[in-house]
Amino acid sequence: MSKVVLFSPVGGTDPISENNYYDGSLLHICRWHKPDEVYIYLSQEILNNENKDHRMVRALKLLQEKIQHSFEIHVIERPDLDNPQDFNYFFKDFRDELLNISKSLNKGDKLLLNVASGTPAMKGALNALSVFGEVKSRCIQVTNPARKMGVHTHSEVYDLDDLWTKDPDNNDDAINRSVEIHCPNFISIKDEETMRNFIDKFDYHAALDIAEKLPDDRKNKVYDYIKLACERADFNIESAQELSEKLGFDLFPVKDESMKQIFEYFLISDLKLRKKEYADFVRSITPMILDIFIKITSKALYPIEDLFEEQELRVKLGSHETEVKKVWNIDKLEELADQSSNNIPNQILTILQGAKSYTNDIYSSQLFILLRQNQEKIASIFYELKQIREKVERMRNISAHQMVQLNEEKVRELTGLAPKTILSSIKKAICFAGGLELNSRIWFSYEDMNRYIIQKSKE
Repeated sequence: MSKVVLFSPVGGTDPISENNYYDGSLLHICRWHKPDEVYIYLSQEILNNENKDHRMVRALKLLQEKIQHSFEIHVIERPDLDNPQDFNYFFKDFRDELLNISKSLNKGDKLLLNVASGTPAMKGALNALSVFGEVKSRCIQVTNPARKMGVHTHSEVYDLDDLWTKDPDNNDDAINRSVEIHCPNFISIKDEETMRNFIDKFDYHAALDIAEKLPDDRKNKVYDYIKLACERADFNIESAQELSEKLGFDLFPVKDESMKQIFEYFLISDLKLRKKEYADFVRSITPMILDIFIKITSKALYPIEDLFEEQELRVKLGSHETEVKKVWNIDKLEELADQSSNNIPNQILTILQGAKSYTNDIYSSQLFILLRQNQEKIASIFYELKQIREKVERMRNISAHQMVQLNEEKVRELTGLAPKTILSSIKKAICFAGGLELNSRIWFSYEDMNRYIIQKSKE
């Protein structure tokens, strides 16, 4: 179970103000934040008063009884500290103490810093240490009940019992005057900037790793959105869709489910090219070409998906495993081929029977032959399809069977085309298949997603 730890200097109005009878900051923070451990830091003057009447420890014990919450009290004594205005001293000494305390903390534990008690040098040192972020902490301020500067004095005779009975903060209608100061530390600021750079470069997993380590208030703003980007870029479309709906962030511009798969896969291939991951880029193209050819054939010639059947076989598709794959329904092809010698099912059956090895597996090569035989019906896109088929297959075959270092120059050497040109041809084919506009903003969907997430991180 997580715990709350408070580190607090002690000042002139602690534990209870003799001027207005309200809680001093130390007592007030303990009252409302209910720490499990409290470290009180006593300079020479404060320690002398504590040794005389034990006001701090006694007040904290009275509070424990009042709020019915126990906490362990640690007293840090500085009997030789007679100059409580030395910022440099406190910066070093507080840092050492906080680093020691942090060693006892586990993930999920909270370290609170009282930046309302003590001298300006003490408060400034604690604020600075929090901002630098070496020790993960939260700064707590306490407002003066009169909303003006308090009187920081000690009387010779400090009557704690009398002050306790007069303390308005003991009343049932007392209000919480403690406020957490939301000031991002330098490390968090740097981490957030690095995270945004990763997002801008489409490296979502690296961005997610950084987001995981941010303070909760900053993490909560962006973590789920970056997780969504990860799921999308990993082609986990179903998970991404669920998270998108949960967040109310519609990032899928193509709504038709079958075209959405092709479109999203294309954008991932585009990302691989942008990141110069040429081997992954090449591997991503082949399964995409098959789906594109299926869509174009169905649109221009015949609804060939009606000629498919599912075969139980465990195969790996991207990052997903499925227990079935699509194959030609030979019985249905033969049935429909009998109706006409020149119909599409008959052409498909002829193509299958003419192959070197007869199979009911579906390949883009089969569909390309079919499209070539009927190219007058797809004249506007046939050149692009021919280019994709010939160039990409050559590149894929060489890279699959030879030890080849793929880069932009090698892709150009193997295909005679720049990688961007190959991708452009595929894009045109997708537009033809799905009725999409070539120059639409939808092709910049990842840039728009990045811009949205980055803006979220700045809120």
